[in-house]
Amino acid sequence: MEQTLSEIMSKWPQTVQVFLRHGMHCVGCRVGPFHTIEDACMEYDLDEAEFRRELECAINASPKARPE
Repeated sequence: MEQTLSEIMSKWPQTVQVFLRHGMHCVGCRVGPFHTIEDACMEYDLDEAEFRRELECAINASPKARPE
């Protein structure tokens, strides 16, 4: 998953809750179209691998949306 944060949240809206659960201000942020998951994890001092797993779980939990 190498899309920008805006692309991820637009394509898989169920991921928004993951960002919010971590207290991240990425939802609606002006740099969302430019930041990647790596950027956000560095900014918020999060374990990137774990955060990616949480996003994937949120995506896979939705019956109509699967990662490409």
